[in-house]
Amino acid sequence: MIDVTLYRRFSQDPAAYRESLVVDVDGRPKRFGEVMDDWQRRDFEALDPSVLRCLNRWKGDAPPMRAYFERARGASKTTDIAVMACYLLAFAPRVLRTYAFACDRDQAGLLRDACERLIRLNPWLGKILEVKKGVGVVNVAVDHPGFGSTLSIETSDVGSSYGLLADAIFFDEITHWTESAEALWASILSTVAKRASCVLVGISNAGFVDTWQHRLYEAISADPAWIFSRKDGPASWIADSALEEQRRLLPNSAYRRLWWNEWSAGEVEPALCPTDVAAAFSRRLVPLFGSEPCWGYVAGLDLGVSRDHSGLVVLAVRRNEYRDDTDQIRLAYARRWRPPKGMKVDLMEVEEDLRECVDRFGCSVAVDPWQAELLGQRLSFDGVNVESIAPTAKALREMATKLREIFTDRRIKLSDVDGLRSDIERLTLVETAYGFRLRSPRDKRGHGDLASALCLALVASDEITAADPAFRVVTL
Repeated sequence: MIDVTLYRRFSQDPAAYRESLVVDVDGRPKRFGEVMDDWQRRDFEALDPSVLRCLNRWKGDAPPMRAYFERARGASKTTDIAVMACYLLAFAPRVLRTYAFACDRDQAGLLRDACERLIRLNPWLGKILEVKKGVGVVNVAVDHPGFGSTLSIETSDVGSSYGLLADAIFFDEITHWTESAEALWASILSTVAKRASCVLVGISNAGFVDTWQHRLYEAISADPAWIFSRKDGPASWIADSALEEQRRLLPNSAYRRLWWNEWSAGEVEPALCPTDVAAAFSRRLVPLFGSEPCWGYVAGLDLGVSRDHSGLVVLAVRRNEYRDDTDQIRLAYARRWRPPKGMKVDLMEVEEDLRECVDRFGCSVAVDPWQAELLGQRLSFDGVNVESIAPTAKALREMATKLREIFTDRRIKLSDVDGLRSDIERLTLVETAYGFRLRSPRDKRGHGDLASALCLALVASDEITAADPAFRVVTL
């Protein structure tokens, strides 16, 4: 707890507030002053005059009221915004209207949680600030000069902010905002111009060139009216082992952008290392003709009708109680259907073959609901466990990550059935503002249909094994 004297000191000295603040560090409470990196301290100190001016406590010349800090992933972006926002509210001498804009609902939730953790770990803050349940709003308590002040946490897809009259606005991870959010940014910028004492602060990772965010970054970094700093490379607390794992599993452009804070041109690169692909294929792989107790089975189905082929892959995943030095995942069955010239794939034949696999292996089935919604409903009605994996940005990113993880860890054995190896070798990774994903060329050999079916099965196997402790993939 703090007394009146200490409260007054903090109100005049944001650095003293930060040094004594308790924060969460890997689940343990620590003094912020003990764990801050030098670049964090410099960013905060550069902004302090602007914050004090917002609170009518700055005595010197008018400082810049705009700030943009660019940092890599894990470099305390959201936490530092929460630290600044809570300071403004806790030491407000009048009613303040403050806002924070995040890229989406999940990111907004992270900022809300960061504020809640600060309030919980610092009981004296809990006497002043309260996070309203279920909404992204922080209120200032009664019996405080700033009673009625609020921090409203919004997403970048809100309709408009032209009607706002703000004392402070924070924007988080603006490089992940959508293209349409450029209009929101324009309204935010015009909003802060309404009050000379309104402070605007943003912290974000590097993004993609040829975007409105990159044009904004170039303009801000050269504008003396903005406080600007850039932190190249990972934060000191990111372990080398964690970085190595990220390097193995992410596309190189994504790894460099996220962890080294380098702007990306969205380069296309091979999805897998050729040696990892070669290690996965074996001519001596013994076929599986039916269900065996040491294996669990999952099928992935990628449907095409006229332009694309259809592909079915059944994977066997070794059950936990049978694990040994043998393969953890192996191919049980694969088949491709090519549309005859001028005709379409016989979807009834595909369904018949899939049902035979379900009967033979007792497998669950993973499908893209946009392609196979009706088939999935029929299978579910007949008691088959169907996993619908829609091609959302998150699911596509998970497919790419899972594929790289399984192949780089050498946890899968395959045979080259019906061109499966060619499909896998032609896969590339491409990173966009909406995440990275696998891409396959469309030609007479199809559109990577067996590789797509394999990825669906891999993602579904991960979900199944997580749900059943007796049926999970483990690293040997």
